[in-house]
Amino acid sequence: MGSIRNFSEHLQSLYELEMFYGDTTLGHLIEHSKQLVEDMKNFEEIYTLLEDETDDRKEEEKEE
Repeated sequence: MGSIRNFSEHLQSLYELEMFYGDTTLGHLIEHSKQLVEDMKNFEEIYTLLEDETDDRKEEEKEE
């Protein structure tokens, strides 16, 4: 996940350079990368919840 966030931050820093500032294509790419980061965060949360649930089931089975 860190590499995706780093990519998004790198794009943002490029966009802020004088030669690229205001470039609409780069601006759209930045927005797309931010959405990708958000989607990955959501996926990570869901995966973590499912993983925790699986671990809980395994613990319950061991206790039985």
